[in-house]
Amino acid sequence: MAYIRSMVISRDVAEDVFQEVSLAACGARERAESIESMPAWLRVVARNKSVAVIRKQKASRVIVLDSATLDLLESDWDRLDYSTALCGRSDQLERCLDLLPEKSRRLVDLKYRENLSGAQIASRTSRSINSIYMALVRIREALGRCIRESEVARDV
Repeated sequence: MAYIRSMVISRDVAEDVFQEVSLAACGARERAESIESMPAWLRVVARNKSVAVIRKQKASRVIVLDSATLDLLESDWDRLDYSTALCGRSDQLERCLDLLPEKSRRLVDLKYRENLSGAQIASRTSRSINSIYMALVRIREALGRCIRESEVARDV
């Protein structure tokens, strides 16, 4: 999931792509493809499906990664095992986001899911740009504290 999320940014879109990749994996198991090559094959499927989604959304404000960047991501992914660290941290972030007040979650959605600028968020919410930037700083600090606290609690 983290690999897909690194390409498509949006959690919702990443979850959709992940479901498609999971269906492809089920089909591959039915065809008894080699388990040894499955992780690499799944990354290729995830990359192709992610690129397809990005192309469909290209008209909107989506950051598009070029082939060279995707190749670098894939080579790094091959060398490192992100599954434990990123999945745990992603789960922690989701729990911490759920703890935010509705107004704060809305600002996070506007900034990071809809990729709006501070000025656009200020306009949409009828707030000053400075109040938006200060709110986002406070939200990031709160999320950081929440994640650190949950890591400490997990280690105890």
